[in-house]
Amino acid sequence: MISKYFDIASHSLTSFNEKVSELQQKELLSLFVTKLKTIKRQIVTGELSGIIYNKDRNNPYCSHFNFQPNLEHFLRTLELNFFITKYNELINKDGNKASIYGLNYGLAQSENLKWGKPEGNAHRSYFVERPFDFNKDIDSFLRESKKIVCINIACTKSYPYEQLNFLEFNKMRCIECQYPVEVRSFSESITAEISKIDNAKLLPRLELMILHELHKADEKILARDIAEELDASSQLIAKRAEKLDRKGLVSRDKSDALIKYSITSKAMEQYFHDDNLR
Repeated sequence: MISKYFDIASHSLTSFNEKVSELQQKELLSLFVTKLKTIKRQIVTGELSGIIYNKDRNNPYCSHFNFQPNLEHFLRTLELNFFITKYNELINKDGNKASIYGLNYGLAQSENLKWGKPEGNAHRSYFVERPFDFNKDIDSFLRESKKIVCINIACTKSYPYEQLNFLEFNKMRCIECQYPVEVRSFSESITAEISKIDNAKLLPRLELMILHELHKADEKILARDIAEELDASSQLIAKRAEKLDRKGLVSRDKSDALIKYSITSKAMEQYFHDDNLR
């Protein structure tokens, strides 16, 4: 599910800025998983020696983390797509409010990260222990991946992410021209990745999702089967599938009363044969 979402983001007919922004969420999610795996290793080896970890030291709970609430809007895409979920707000070790977020259960399982937290009141603050404080990690990621740009094409002054608080105080207005400024994503690695994609293969998001469903099914299926998975009408799926048929990406079997759809070898070669869509 996770790779499918970001694969579709790469090949969809959206703006460059939107692509970079969505693919950066993938990098951020990877950062969370990597750090939680590191914490797990440190607990198991005893590098983190706190008694709060003793109850499950051989297989510790490492599925949740915390950060300050004003960073939440930068993670909204991950939350909206259920890659992470907010569970609580607590006070951290420094006496500040902390938002507690957890990984998607399936993702945690696939990464061998035990989901949940130890039982009992003694472990109520388990995920506001300092190792699970991700504030510095998120802030560092944002500093390296976000910049603030004036939308006035005659100005286009840019500001480092560190000036966000000042600009928010200034009602997100450019200091030079007083036009609005906005936070934009940038990444050399993602830019290079996007540049490798053949623009002729870009498709609307729904059509890419149809191809993914047909690839997953690996057999002929009805429009209503696809519609149920994508929360769309059968009529819309049939219309888009007909369009994909004209491009040679979907095959429509009309031998029965209801048309059945399957993915073509051309679509398999272009979208699923290599690492373009994993």
